[in-house]
Amino acid sequence: MTVWIADLAMRALSACAAALFFLSAPASAGMKKSYRVTVALPDQRPFALHVEEGGVGRPIVLLHGLGASSYMWRHLAPELAKRHRVVTVDLKGFGRSDKPADADYRIDDHAAAITALLDRLNLRDVTLVGHSLGGAVALLIAVDADRAGDKRISRLILMNSPAFEQVPSLAISVLRLPLVPYILLPALTPEFGARAILNAGDGTRITSSEIEAYARPLRDRGALQALIKTGRGIEPRNFPDVIARYPRLRQPTLVIWCRSDPTVPLAIGQRLAQALPRAELRIFDSCRHVPPEQSIKETARAVGVFLRRSQ
Repeated sequence: MTVWIADLAMRALSACAAALFFLSAPASAGMKKSYRVTVALPDQRPFALHVEEGGVGRPIVLLHGLGASSYMWRHLAPELAKRHRVVTVDLKGFGRSDKPADADYRIDDHAAAITALLDRLNLRDVTLVGHSLGGAVALLIAVDADRAGDKRISRLILMNSPAFEQVPSLAISVLRLPLVPYILLPALTPEFGARAILNAGDGTRITSSEIEAYARPLRDRGALQALIKTGRGIEPRNFPDVIARYPRLRQPTLVIWCRSDPTVPLAIGQRLAQALPRAELRIFDSCRHVPPEQSIKETARAVGVFLRRSQ
């Protein structure tokens, strides 16, 4: 029994390393401005989101995956900023955004915070780009905007994004256990997690400085509780109603997926591309769950072609 428990613990740690993208802080090369925007939501204390911005033109807002930050867009954002106004955001509890000790970390809360940020920055004609959790947030924002008759979201780019009910990955299952993640995650070094995720695909190898960049903010006070609470609330309230509204979304949409994704299976991406009326699906073989890090050139090409075609 002791051996079985030890094996489960190691498998859980490895799954968290492979499926959770660890926090990062440094500004992306080519992004000209870095600032904080205070967001005030009903029944929540105000908190600040960290934002980076570069370029001019039609706005593109990039949202990272679970446990990540705007640092994960450091390859793609400067390329997009050559023709667009690019805004990258650290979600509440991640990167350099505030990490308050409250319970408001459901995906609905993240979507409300980003919508409030769009209001604060007066962004219209927005292309929302999201990876994993960030893609699910972008999709929920688009659904809520459609429900409200808000036309500000003009295009969507969704990468390996949870979109339907599915069997939870081992990492999410661990995060949802009582007490267990608070014991296991501190034992998992962020350096180990970054290496497990990033040393794959596209011929690219992460450097020791990039490993440290991903590792550093995980040590921030409040980072682990934000990760755990977000993982536990990754499905929207009224999920069936949200799913039922996908066919109403008329925005041109690019769906990017890694063929062998162990976290959000390809079948989810295929189903999503069929549910969205104006979606196209691109499948990559050179990544597992994180195209912007594991299929850098392929991702940039696909996004660039989509943006030019959907102008």
